Order: sequence, then C-alpha cells, then structure tokens
Amino acid sequence: MALHSLELSNLKCFSALRLALSPLTLFTGFNAAGKSTALHALLLLNQGLRLDASSAYLPLNGPVIRLGLSGDVLSDQAETRQIDIAVATREERIAWSFGLVAPTVDTFEPGKGSFRVGKVVHQIHDTDTRPREWDGTLWRTPDTDSPSHALIHTLKRIVFLNSERGEISDVYPSPGDVNVIHADVGSEGQYAPWWYAWAADDEIDRARRHPDEPVGSLRRQVNAYLNYLFPGARVMADKVEKTSLVRLGFRIGAKNDWCRPANVGYGLTYAFPILVAMLLAESGQVLIVESPEAHLHPRAQSRMGEILARIAAAGVQILVESHSDHVLNGIRLAVQRRIIPHADVAVHFFSGVESDSGQHGVVSPTMDKDGTFDAWPDGFFDQSESDLAALTGWDQPA
Repeated sequence: MALHSLELSNLKCFSALRLALSPLTLFTGFNAAGKSTALHALLLLNQGLRLDASSAYLPLNGPVIRLGLSGDVLSDQAETRQIDIAVATREERIAWSFGLVAPTVDTFEPGKGSFRVGKVVHQIHDTDTRPREWDGTLWRTPDTDSPSHALIHTLKRIVFLNSERGEISDVYPSPGDVNVIHADVGSEGQYAPWWYAWAADDEIDRARRHPDEPVGSLRRQVNAYLNYLFPGARVMADKVEKTSLVRLGFRIGAKNDWCRPANVGYGLTYAFPILVAMLLAESGQVLIVESPEAHLHPRAQSRMGEILARIAAAGVQILVESHSDHVLNGIRLAVQRRIIPHADVAVHFFSGVESDSGQHGVVSPTMDKDGTFDAWPDGFFDQSESDLAALTGWDQPA
C-alpha cells in the first residue's frame, strides 16, 4: 500500500507542512531547510510501532532514529505543546496528535518532557461519514478485517538507511530482533551482508532485475548492479562457522583476489546495502534512503538515480533525500527513457524560506514525460533543464 501524503505540524522547523508522496519521491534542497524533518515524521511513527504499538508515549530515541529531547522536537513557532502527524494512502488516513506531558523538556522520564498520544483519528476514504477516534495509545489493534491493518503494516515495515555508516569491518552481525522487518538492512547498513548471505539464491522480481543480467538470483542481481555502478565490482558474503557473523569481501575484476571491504574504497560498502534493500524489499514496502550519492563518482550517482527509479517502478516505494544533481538527472533520464512514468515521480525542493502557500519553503515542481520541469526554483540546482539532452549522450543504459 503506497503512502500518498504526509502532513505534520509543530515538528522542529515546521509549523505546518503537507507533502504529496509518489512511488519515487525526491527530497532535496538547502541544508537545515527541513528535508530530514519531513522524513523524521514517518520514522517516528515507524519507531513507535516497532517498539511498542500499545505505548502511550512517542519514542523520540530508539533503534531507528535519535532526536534528543522533546524541546529539540517541538517547533519554536508552536502555539500549542502538541505535535500532529497524519499519513494517508488513497484508501485511508490516520492522524496522530501527541501532547507534551509537562513543560519540563530536559529529561527522558515518562511524563516529564515526553510526548503522549492524545487522540488518533482513522478515516477510510469514501466510506466513513464519521471518522473513528480513540485515545491513549500509538495504535489500538483493530479487528482483523479492518483495512487499516494495511496502512499500519506499511508504516511498521519502513526500511531506513541513513547517511551515516558504521565502521568498515571484515565481519558483520545478524539482526538481533526475532521479529525482524523483511529487508531491513539496518539504519547504517550493518545487516546487509547477513541478508545477502541468507537470501543469495532467492529469485528477484523480474521487473527489478538489471536489464543485462537474465539470472534472477539476489547474488547475480546485486553483482550486476554493482558492476553498473563500479565497473568490474563483485561482492561475496559467507557465514562465519559457529557464530552469527557474516564475512564480507569485494573484488574489482574476475581475476583479482577478494579484498577486505576497507581495501576497496568506501563507495562499494556504502552502495551495497542500498542495493540489497531495494532488491529484497517486498512489493509495497517503503524504503527511505538518505544521500544515496555519497562516495560515488558522478556517473555512478546518475546511475544510482536510474536504479532508484527502476526499483520504484517495480513496486517498492522509495523516498530519497539527496543533494546531488546527478541523482536528480538520473531520475529524469529514467523518466525520459520510460523506465518509470513521470506521474510516479515527485520532487520537493526545501529552501527554508516561507512560501506564499504558508509551507516552510517547500516548492514541488512537476516533471513531464520528457523529464523536464514546469518550474526551476531559485537555488534548485545550478544545472539548467537544457542540459538534460546533453546527458543522454554519455550515460546510455547498460
């Protein structure tokens, strides 16, 4: 079930914000303009549902994200001590209201400086004349036939890859949670080697496969996409006997020896978890990726944009935060080449300046079927739309 819109109020820099979400949504713009904050709204819900869906408190710090104290989260412009987050699909909408329990904001103790669930409103579009409301928990378990199971299930299964990665190692852990979220490679990509070793022979959906690799196994597809980004690159992962660890290795060229991850450059270890998550995610699952371009050559950045578009077109909803004009142009080229319909791509530019609509500096230019925009906001990127035609000459699909 694809997320269709996100609304929030009084969260960090936003007094109010509403964004449309598409199968592929790009969040871009200036530093400290609110890109991460918009995504944090979804991740707060994801974290709360993972930790304890019956809790009366919103967990600001946990295994997904750590946002600090409630004073760091409540907007400076808030007229009330309340944060509101609403998420909708085309079928339904759920809105949460979280109230600050006490004015003390310098402690993590429950009831002191924490946010408590105040009211939850659930509406099924076109059928609910009176939306259902309840109090006191992040989520009250509905009847098994309730369609709201789908939206909650989608929010709980969000996979998040942040822009930070842990220390490069020779061995990596397995997920410790017995109820592990499918394809969750960890916010720092630390579980990607385990997923790769565990699912290496799984068949990947045909629509997600690299066009030049007919064999559908995860192993062959990851290697095909790695080679597309880093010519000659290959990856291997094997379980360390009598442990829960997985050993990871890379090589460049079929005749070269396998190398420790630390000896092949940071780009491969950074991109590897993104590829594993995109290929393994279930249809309808949501993947949030920060800065997929980090440590990549400009051509690889553009190709990463194309890969993101290909996977989104195949049924995985991808929300990506990026500062790269190359990633943007890779997405635009994917639209131009009909890899993904232009209607399935949304772009939100965060300038940090209040707009006429009251949004906190968010402009959403519309892309047409040729990958061009109806507007080019000031500061969007230095590259003009006319440059897209020139790119088609040097970045042909594999």
